[in-house]
Amino acid sequence: MSSRKTKSIRIVFLFAALLPLPGCLYITDNGLSLFKPGYMDRDRPVEKVDIEILDGALALLDDERHWNHKDDRLCFRDEEWSLFCALAKASVDVTGEYRHRRVALQEARFTINDNFHDRWKKHQLMDFNNNKDTTFDDVRRVLLDTKKRLQQRLLEASVP
Repeated sequence: MSSRKTKSIRIVFLFAALLPLPGCLYITDNGLSLFKPGYMDRDRPVEKVDIEILDGALALLDDERHWNHKDDRLCFRDEEWSLFCALAKASVDVTGEYRHRRVALQEARFTINDNFHDRWKKHQLMDFNNNKDTTFDDVRRVLLDTKKRLQQRLLEASVP
């Protein structure tokens, strides 16, 4: 057996040996990691702009007629908004830029994972939005629950 093949087999066995251990491997935006990325922390500091972003998304999705139930993550082209696009547009409106792992957006993902874990596969915001079982009220609930949780954390952070 060649040295290269032996090395590859050792790497596969090492990788397989790590898989059963909970918390050893994380699926990140850049692939697998042995370290938990910071954006997965559920206690990141909340800023007032995170609440403003959620308010902006809620304003864009104020009526079911404005909801796009078939998200393709190509935003800013019409007056219908998916959950992802409403958050992206509100982010740009409030901060002047879009940051994929900003606290407001990541916390919305956590809300989906906690309450609707069976409605997404790869892209939480898009998959949840597009799921046949997701209703407009579910989308609003994600935004409202996320906002309530972040408001509480912001309040707790301001109390000495």
